[in-house]
Amino acid sequence: MNKGKYIIFNPYNKPLLFNEFFEHKDFKNQDEIKSAGFFWVSDDKNEPYGIKVTCYGESISLGVKSIPEDDAKDIKAMLLNIPKGIL
Repeated sequence: MNKGKYIIFNPYNKPLLFNEFFEHKDFKNQDEIKSAGFFWVSDDKNEPYGIKVTCYGESISLGVKSIPEDDAKDIKAMLLNIPKGIL
């Protein structure tokens, strides 16, 4: 299992994944932030493509909450390099 923190930027729903030792605010840029929180990725043969992404929580330093189901799809699509609509 891999875990960390993430920020998803608008307008393209681009995820940025990073280590838990950093704060969300360390990665803030000029783009609009859609959501932020924590994630983990695990092997799951019952999931499409054999991996499961779980998102939860919020970024206190940015004042932004996660959107768990939608964020998980954005991250999974990025990790697999496939369009989100396929998931």
